[in-house]
Amino acid sequence: MNVIETYDLTKVYGKKVALDHVNITVAKGEILGLVGKNGAGKTTLIRVLTDVAHATSGSYTLLGAATEEDKERARKKVAAMVETPALYPNLTARDNLKARAILMNYQGDLDSFCDEQLHFVGLDEVAHSSRQAKDFSLGMRQRLGIAIALTGDPELLILDEPTNGLDPQGILEVRNLLLRLNREKGITILVSSHILGELSKLATRYVIIDNAKIVAEASAEEVENGSGKSLHLITSDNAKAKEVVEELKFAVFEKGEELIVRNYTESGFVVTKIVQSGVLIHRMREEMGSLESYFLSHIEGEEATKAEGERK
Repeated sequence: MNVIETYDLTKVYGKKVALDHVNITVAKGEILGLVGKNGAGKTTLIRVLTDVAHATSGSYTLLGAATEEDKERARKKVAAMVETPALYPNLTARDNLKARAILMNYQGDLDSFCDEQLHFVGLDEVAHSSRQAKDFSLGMRQRLGIAIALTGDPELLILDEPTNGLDPQGILEVRNLLLRLNREKGITILVSSHILGELSKLATRYVIIDNAKIVAEASAEEVENGSGKSLHLITSDNAKAKEVVEELKFAVFEKGEELIVRNYTESGFVVTKIVQSGVLIHRMREEMGSLESYFLSHIEGEEATKAEGERK
């Protein structure tokens, strides 16, 4: 079952296209990493999915619900934290949770509920403290925000840049919390980030968005198995070598004095074809697959293709 499906989702602000016919799916139980540079469209997509903004055109389903009436009911099983946690800064952690529980019409024992939630997110130290949320570290506020979002036992958690601005310890705490939510509670997570190294330790699948469009999708396994590896070459004739690689249907672009090849299978095959064309290889190195290299292969590749088209 897919908990989110989008169909040509488009959002335009004036003359600016913030989402351009976006089609993605989020499967039940996965952690989907939404990857993109700042301004690529990540937050806009999340705002539309959480009903903070409305799409200009296109549609989406949420937990199987397609009509607005059904989606309104489905949102009771969706928790979101967009940009910053929604906290009352002058209240304690416990009082923040109680306020949320009352708004959600929680029927159980409030004190037990608060104890359980604060323990789960690792905030036992402030469970019975008079310390106000405004005096918490950023990492503590993020974890409290997640605890508040979890009120009502959601099936889907949507987070926009949850580790942005955190120190290494805070990042580790939030990451471990999200992994526990997914593994122990079975919560599906959609998380956006531009911090690729951190996202690679969390997500099970990735969607890359650039300039308001989806440019690639890959499972964590595909990235780890080298789908993002790159071959960096300095040759006697980069222009001719590039033509050879393009004929092989592999992604290729120039960066400084280097020719960078992506989406190939065997580096030896690429090098052999270039040498057979009469081009000498002066220097070569291969970088193995990572989320960063996979991301750059699509972003830089798209930019190089666009620039080539503009030159023509």
